[in-house]
Amino acid sequence: MPEKDINDVSRQARELYNKGVSALQRNSADACIGYMTSALEIEPGFLKARQVLRGAQVMKYKENKGGGMFGKLFSAVGSSPALAQAMANVHKDPGKAMEAAEKVLAGNPYNNQAHCTLAEAAMSMDLPQTAVFSLETAVEGDAENVSTLLRLARLYLDIGQPGKAQGIYDKVLKLEPANSEAYQGVKDSTAMAALKQGGWEDAESSKDVMKDRDEARDLADKARIFKDKDILQSQMESVYKQAQAEPNNVSLWKQLGDLAAQAGQFDYAAQMYRHAYELTGKADLNLEKLAAQTMMKKLDFQISQEEARLAAEPQNAEIRQAIGALKQDKERVLLEECESRAKRYPNDLDIRYELGTLFFRNGMVDKAIAEFQMAVNNPRTSVSCVNWLGKCFWKKGLLDLAVQRFKAAVAECVMWDGVKKEIVYNLGMVYEQMSKEEEAMEQYKSLYDVDVTFKDVGQKIEAYYKKKAGQA
Repeated sequence: MPEKDINDVSRQARELYNKGVSALQRNSADACIGYMTSALEIEPGFLKARQVLRGAQVMKYKENKGGGMFGKLFSAVGSSPALAQAMANVHKDPGKAMEAAEKVLAGNPYNNQAHCTLAEAAMSMDLPQTAVFSLETAVEGDAENVSTLLRLARLYLDIGQPGKAQGIYDKVLKLEPANSEAYQGVKDSTAMAALKQGGWEDAESSKDVMKDRDEARDLADKARIFKDKDILQSQMESVYKQAQAEPNNVSLWKQLGDLAAQAGQFDYAAQMYRHAYELTGKADLNLEKLAAQTMMKKLDFQISQEEARLAAEPQNAEIRQAIGALKQDKERVLLEECESRAKRYPNDLDIRYELGTLFFRNGMVDKAIAEFQMAVNNPRTSVSCVNWLGKCFWKKGLLDLAVQRFKAAVAECVMWDGVKKEIVYNLGMVYEQMSKEEEAMEQYKSLYDVDVTFKDVGQKIEAYYKKKAGQA
């Protein structure tokens, strides 16, 4: 589930957020906390709501508890049995873990254990900026907690922010000069920064050039490959010996997978992740996800190699065919992994939504319809699901049903965001296909009125009026 800004969330969540902001402006922290908590129950990926919520909680906490040494001491306690249980199953049910962490943070917004749990759950839900924000808040509460500092530094590297990571590693080395992870982290962050300065990305701001989060993670992987191969191999051998002595130690097998992935040994890495997953009794979904992601990296690497060959031989049909086959393999792995998760968690509507998009992308329209009809009950994705259903019916030639779906989706959109623009455009296209020119133009005009640059809507409007002028 991607993180969302105010234009992407549901109308209900947006209204709750606006009420919460108004309450905070009136210095009513309790009311703000209530509104923001409700908004996050609907939209866990609504980062701005979580930031405002935390700000209101900190305001209230400082008024009641104060800062200084007492605040630091209190930040380490105040957990709950529910949080402990959530921590044990954070990857199996990250949503519940996040809710449990928030309950603890409602009483103490600097609770370290709750922040670490929330961050881990956020990463399982593909919400990296939420994870960063949570760990940054934890560090704000206790700037000398080495374990949390290292977590934050690793996360900065994972999302492609080596400058921030190096700053954290430097702090750790001041606290613990012999800390080996911080020492290696300085090397890794320096290597990544060198890549950025070499043209991969601007060294000062990952947000300026980076197109998406996946590119940031890929960049982090490229930087890690700069590690000396002999060092990586030595580390792998050392960890393997430890794993042989402690065969049920899941973290060791996962660490072995991490090292193998850094060394570009993708098959071996995936094998280690699957072995670790089996040791958890198939309870840690993050390990299974890591195995699938590793195979994605392998395929991406192979595709990049073939594309480099094609650049040198642009007329080579055999290379083009190889690239096409690799991309099909990638889609197959994505689909199989998502189907596997859907079978184990049939009531997880976020997975159902993801599966529906994959089915549609692979031409399995009937299967996509079934998934979207279930996922539509999720308030976070309901409007998008209705839009997707419209696209499915359109694809099948059921134009009247497509119109119904698109009109229903438009009715749920309050703001002219990207989602509404796409739906209105889709509705116009279907009307065109039905030879209902006036109805189509009504949709295009409304879109033209707010965004003349959207797709080819400007050309459509101009062509329509030229045609009208010619008939006059």
